[in-house]
Amino acid sequence: QDMEKLARKKSAPALVLVTHHIEEITPSFTHVLGLLNGEMAFQGEREKTLNEKNLSAIFGAKARMRRNG
Repeated sequence: QDMEKLARKKSAPALVLVTHHIEEITPSFTHVLGLLNGEMAFQGEREKTLNEKNLSAIFGAKARMRRNG
């Protein structure tokens, strides 16, 4: 929550979040980069690229995703 408050400030620095848990990606993060074996698997706007197809590819298993809010 503190990170979200910081990101909303006009003077906010660029923030980078590294995680394996997509539920940690807060609304202030507008873009994502997915890696597979250290290589870029996908990148772009969160709403367009963070989806079941891309997550399944990088996690090597069928991923299901549900958006809240």
